[in-house]
Amino acid sequence: MDDKFDAYLSKETTAERSSVTCGCSENPAILSKIVGGEESIPNSFGWVVSIRMYSSHVCGGSIISDFWIITAAHCIPSNYVFGSFSIMAGIQNLSDIGQERLIVESFVHPQYDPDTFDNDIALVRLNLPLDMTHRSLAIICLPIINNTLLDFQEYPSPGTPLVGIGWGTLMSNNTEPSETLQQVTLETIANYRAFCMSIIHNVTLQFCAGIDGGGKDTCQGDSGGPIMMFRSTGQWELVGLTSYGSRILLICLISQSALLKRLSSSQK
Repeated sequence: MDDKFDAYLSKETTAERSSVTCGCSENPAILSKIVGGEESIPNSFGWVVSIRMYSSHVCGGSIISDFWIITAAHCIPSNYVFGSFSIMAGIQNLSDIGQERLIVESFVHPQYDPDTFDNDIALVRLNLPLDMTHRSLAIICLPIINNTLLDFQEYPSPGTPLVGIGWGTLMSNNTEPSETLQQVTLETIANYRAFCMSIIHNVTLQFCAGIDGGGKDTCQGDSGGPIMMFRSTGQWELVGLTSYGSRILLICLISQSALLKRLSSSQK
């Protein structure tokens, strides 16, 4: 595990933005093995957004195009007053003023199960496009795995280094979100491990991440935020969304979502 992370953390986690269309931000991410997470470098994860209800942070999300944000289904209220549900993009601190947009439509996965968190994925459409030419914004790469492989192997494979980000609470007994964007290094955990089996319900739709034996996860307020893998091409890939968990994190597997596939095939 340590050898994997040492190699992973020694990588230059950035690429020239002019040469790629996704997964690269203005600044490189600098990662460490600090237990419990750490503050991220400003403008290192330009796709993360704060989803807000009446201007208060409730969840994280990721930019997948200038009009669309991906987040967890459980972050979407069953009904909301127009103008009360919004996102703030291009910020490091929750008090920063970035690009604010109203959410005008939300599409929750039709097979989302609030009891098991199966298909805990949703898309929201903004009232106006984000200005993606701004240095603080970027688009996250979507998975490129061949889904037929998932019938024979876990993805991401157990032990894969991942990074989760968000403004979630810094302690489990705290209800206030972090003012500053936090990052935490994790690894995928095999679905047959006991502490993963206790929370996972569908291995084709979900996977676990954390540190073997506990000690790292994301917290309340990180829901819907990205769980990312660093590609060999120097780009960040969105492999999951923070869904549920305590000490060991349950993550919605992005590559299995029919909702996201439909959007990916139709948008330009």
